[in-house]
Amino acid sequence: MSSNVVGGRLSGMRDASEQPHNLLDVTFSSAEIRSKISSLRTCLWLDHALWLTGLEAGEFGRRYVEDGRDRFQDSKAVYKWLALKRNPSPGLVARIETKVPGTAWVFRLPLYDLLLPAPPSDSTLSKLRQTYLADPSLGWHFPLSDRPFTAAFLPPFKSQLPFAPALQPQAVSALVDRGDAWGLIGLLLCMRSAQRANDVDAVSLISRDLFRALPGFLQAPWTHRCWPHLRFLMEALRDSLPMVTTAFAVNWRLIEAYRDAAWYQPRRELRPREEDGRFVEYPDVIVEGSTIEGWRGGRLTRAAQEELMYQSTDAILSEILGVSESFASG
Repeated sequence: MSSNVVGGRLSGMRDASEQPHNLLDVTFSSAEIRSKISSLRTCLWLDHALWLTGLEAGEFGRRYVEDGRDRFQDSKAVYKWLALKRNPSPGLVARIETKVPGTAWVFRLPLYDLLLPAPPSDSTLSKLRQTYLADPSLGWHFPLSDRPFTAAFLPPFKSQLPFAPALQPQAVSALVDRGDAWGLIGLLLCMRSAQRANDVDAVSLISRDLFRALPGFLQAPWTHRCWPHLRFLMEALRDSLPMVTTAFAVNWRLIEAYRDAAWYQPRRELRPREEDGRFVEYPDVIVEGSTIEGWRGGRLTRAAQEELMYQSTDAILSEILGVSESFASG
């Protein structure tokens, strides 16, 4: 089944009688998810600001946070943000933006709302599509994609893609190619729109690319420390979608290996070529349930799934590391 953009929403929804699950059901702790989202926001914003300025936390606090009223308290606040014991207020983030331009956008990313337990409202999703996909025939257009400092938050070998194909499940894999926060956000927007439309097939298809986009996003130097929080949120999102948890497993260890690999390139056309002229293919971080012995519709325990992934990844990593020098030199 293919889905199309009709009236700003994904169509192609099955008849209600055919759907085994209501995609709007939420079965995990809202409070815990919201707490993790707050930690993710603080971690990404602060680490990006420290990376952008090249300063240690203490010096960053002295230069940009202290206001002369209580130097000790203001400086100490940065360390509390660093330890995720406190979160900066939107007003303080805005004030720091006036001193360090190019920092507040990380705090204001739509990523956080798209990771909430329930999908955003139809009106919120529509506004996001109008912002980033005003004309589907022209593709996506994200902030920063045409600004000089855009390349600053991507490794130098990445290709910045200002456009990607329209909002269709069979085309959204182009968002993986971006290898950045906006590609991840675009995929979340697609999946949450499909979830709102109760389009089971689209959710299942798009969610695979959502996990495939993680290594590229995590290669930005200011995203490394956020990984435990992001992984928790991605697992919670996956666990809330029965058609996803029963269809495939996620090889988290392979995601981490790609994150740490200097040769990893999400965009296939920018990879080295094999001897036969084909572009190098990386093993998929998605493992289809049909290929896993004892899968039983995803009813393996989380621990059993992790053990299977670790066993299979040992062989994958051994093969990859054996040819990684050719990847890097290509």
